[in-house]
Amino acid sequence: MMHLTLKRLEAPGSLEVRWGGGVGTFTWRQED
Repeated sequence: MMHLTLKRLEAPGSLEVRWGGGVGTFTWRQED
């Protein structure tokens, strides 16, 4: 089983994803 950690960044709509020894960043736009 892989260890996955999600962390919200300071910027709105930003998400930091950590897995194993790698780090990826996800960004998305939210509309009301």
